[in-house]
Amino acid sequence: MAKMKRRSAGPRSAAGRVTLWAIGIAALCFATSPVHAESGRDPHEGWNFKFKDFVIAAWSPPATTDAEYRLYKDAGFNVVMTPRNQFPDEALALAEKYGLAVMIDTYTPHGRPWGGVEGDYFPHPAHHPATFPELKWLVERYGDHPALAGILLGDDIGPLPPQLVKNTRWMREHAPHLIPWVCQCIYSPESLAEHGNPIYNPQFYPTLFAADLPAWEQAELYCSLLDSLRESAGQHNLTPWPFFNVSAIERGELFESDSLLRFQVYASLAYGAQGIWYFTYRGCGSLFDGKEVCAACGSSEEASAYIEPNWFAAKEVNHRVAAWGPELLGRKAAKVYHSGPWPAPPAEDAVVRTDKTLFFNWELGPPVPAMPADDFEVTWTGYIRSKSFDEVTFTTVSNDGVRLWVDGKKIIDNWTDHFAVEDTGKIQLPLAKMVPIRVEYYEKDSLAALILYWSSPTLPREIVPSDCLFTDTDGGETGLRGEYRALPSRLWRNSLRPGRDELVVKMSNDLLVGILTKPGEAPLAMVVDKRVDTRFRALDHRTVKVRFADAVQSLTMLDEHGGQRIDGHTIRLTLPAGGGQLLRLDTKAI
Repeated sequence: MAKMKRRSAGPRSAAGRVTLWAIGIAALCFATSPVHAESGRDPHEGWNFKFKDFVIAAWSPPATTDAEYRLYKDAGFNVVMTPRNQFPDEALALAEKYGLAVMIDTYTPHGRPWGGVEGDYFPHPAHHPATFPELKWLVERYGDHPALAGILLGDDIGPLPPQLVKNTRWMREHAPHLIPWVCQCIYSPESLAEHGNPIYNPQFYPTLFAADLPAWEQAELYCSLLDSLRESAGQHNLTPWPFFNVSAIERGELFESDSLLRFQVYASLAYGAQGIWYFTYRGCGSLFDGKEVCAACGSSEEASAYIEPNWFAAKEVNHRVAAWGPELLGRKAAKVYHSGPWPAPPAEDAVVRTDKTLFFNWELGPPVPAMPADDFEVTWTGYIRSKSFDEVTFTTVSNDGVRLWVDGKKIIDNWTDHFAVEDTGKIQLPLAKMVPIRVEYYEKDSLAALILYWSSPTLPREIVPSDCLFTDTDGGETGLRGEYRALPSRLWRNSLRPGRDELVVKMSNDLLVGILTKPGEAPLAMVVDKRVDTRFRALDHRTVKVRFADAVQSLTMLDEHGGQRIDGHTIRLTLPAGGGQLLRLDTKAI
C-alpha cells in the first residue's frame, strides 16, 4: 500500500495533556475504592491456566475472516482477541481452525449486556466490561471451548475496582483454567497481587506518547519501564507481560521503525518477560492496515496488499520468540548489563530558571531540555503575596513527592512515590505582604506532574498566579526560581556494567545483556543490540562480541532447531539494529 510521509511528532497541546491527566486522575480516584485484600496469599494459588505457552499477542483483533486469521498466524502470533462488542463464536471457530488461542474482549455498550442481564459497573460514557452476571454467562457459554485461553476483565485499569475483584475471585473458584486478563494503564501490581490476579500486563508506550524524543531515548525509557516491571513483578510474584507500542504516532502518521519494533521485543525478554503484547496489530497504520476494507478479503493474497513492511520484521521476531518460549518460561532476569552511552550517571550541574506559575504536567517528557524524563528533583524558592484576609488553603497535585513551606512553616509533606494525588495545607497569611515560599518536588518514574493551587473563603480555587509570586522581596521579577537537578535513574542504579568480577566480562558498545535464571537449569543470556532509529531500515547489521566469565565453558545459540554449540566463553554475533540472540550458558558454577 502507499506509504504516508512521516511527520515530526511535536509537543502535544497543553489542553490535550491536561485532558489525559484529568482522565487518569478520575480513573485513579474511582479505582482506589477500598476492597478487602487477600494478604499473604500467592496470587498464582488456585489457578491452573489451560494456555501454558509464551504469549505472543497483539491488540487489536483481526477481523473474523480466514484471510486475516491466516495472516495473524503467519506472523507468529499465538493469541488473538475477539472483536469488541461482538459475540465471540466466529473468532473462536477461526482460532481453533488456525491453531490460535482466544482472549474474549468482554466490553459491551451500556444497555446491551451479555446474556441479557447486567450488574453494577464502574463509570464510562459508553460501555463497560462484563459485570458479574455477564461474566458468569460468558463462562457458562464459552468456558470449555478448546480455543479459549482467557477473558478480558478490564482495560485501562489501575488498582482493581470492586467489580473486577469480585470477578477475579469468582473466576479463580469456578474457571481457574482461564486467564483473568486485566490491562493496566495506571500501574498497580500490588492491587493485582492483593486480590489474587497473577498476570501483570502494563501498557509501556514511550514510542507513542514520547515519540517526539530521539529513538535512543525512547529505547532507554522503555528499558526503565521494563526494569520497574522486573522489580515489581518479582516483589509481588506476578507474571510479567509487557505491552509495547508499534502503532501510529498520531492520526495519519505511520510507525516505521523496524529497529524499535525488534528492540522492544528482545529487550522485554532480556528483562524477564513471560509474554509480550503488541499495540497494535490491526489499524492505526502498523503491521496490518486492512481496517474495514479487508473484512471482505477472501484470501491471504488479497489481505497481503495491506501489510505494512514491519509485518515482516514482526514475523521474523515472533517465530524466534515462539521457538525460545519453552526455554524462557519460568525464568527471571537476575542481572542486566548495559554498554554504551545510556544509561548514564546524572549530570552534576543543575538547570536554574524562573517559572511564572507551578502548573506542570510533563507526562512522560523531560521537565527541561537535556534532562531525563524520570529521576529528577526541583526546588522552587521565592516569595508569595496573599490576596485574601482569610486563611489560605494551598493544594498540590503531584506525581511523585512534594513538600511545601509557606512563611517558614511546612504545611504539605507527601515525600513518597505515588500517582497523581492532591494534598492540602492551610495557613493564615498577612494581606499584601511578601512571605517566603519553598516547594520541593521529585519524580521517580513514569508520569510526572506538579501543580500548585490556592483558595480561601473569598478566593475561588485557582492556580497560584504569577503576579503573586516573586523571585525576591523587591518584586521586580514575578515567578519562582526553580532549580532542576537530575538524580541517579532507576535504570542506572539497577544496571550492571561488564567487568572482571562479573558474569559478563566484556561486550561491544551499545549492547544489552539480560541473564535469565531458573532453579535447576543452566542460565540463559539474552543479547540485544541497542542501536535504534525512527526510520525504516535506516541501520545496517553489525557484528558484536560478548565475553563471559571463565566459569562459562560453552555457549549454545538457541534457534528453532535446537541450537548451535560453541566451545569457550566468547561469542561473536551478527545482529540487525535492535536485534537479539538467546544463548544458553554451560557453566562450572555461577
